[in-house]
Amino acid sequence: MTAPARAPWGAVAVVGPHIVDVLGRPVSEIPAGQGSARLEEIRLTVAGTGGGAAVDLAKLGCRVSSFAAIGDDVLGHLLTSQLRAHGVDVDGLVVRRDQVTSATILPIRPNGDRPALHVPGATPTLVAADLDTGALLAADAVLLGGPETTPRLWEPDGIAILEAVHAAGTPIFVDLLHPRPTPWRCSPRCCRWWTGSCPTTCNCGV
Repeated sequence: MTAPARAPWGAVAVVGPHIVDVLGRPVSEIPAGQGSARLEEIRLTVAGTGGGAAVDLAKLGCRVSSFAAIGDDVLGHLLTSQLRAHGVDVDGLVVRRDQVTSATILPIRPNGDRPALHVPGATPTLVAADLDTGALLAADAVLLGGPETTPRLWEPDGIAILEAVHAAGTPIFVDLLHPRPTPWRCSPRCCRWWTGSCPTTCNCGV
């Protein structure tokens, strides 16, 4: 007997950093000079509090749409193709021809530690005008991944869009980066429409 198809959990709009991670393991140490080391595995994955979450939500059966800024480069093409392979709607990805795609090299140590070598790339350039307000309003939920990485979204026009989403009754979930060396200061207007309480890493005073 064929198992019934899993019903989607709903539509989720994911806004935030879409990153390409290059992982190598195990890396006990970085060779000095021009030295080399043999690894057991090197993998390339879609990552970030936006991209990684989009893939995971799609695997769970959600209808997912991604909103982020990426570069016009090989990594951007790979990221887009991988998202499509998982069924993620990539119409909301904005290509910046003068930027590179956000990427991280992660040398995974034998004990699981994973120092990160990161290029922010196009991610911080995302602005409110890049978002499809209609798509956000049509979603059953909105996930804001790593809002610290997209500071221009927190200008008045970006906050106005998210306030409209909240006013429409759509829950907005926020995944802050952790740990942070200093608290992140958002607008008190934002914390009032987050689903859940204001996180301790925020310094808005609410």
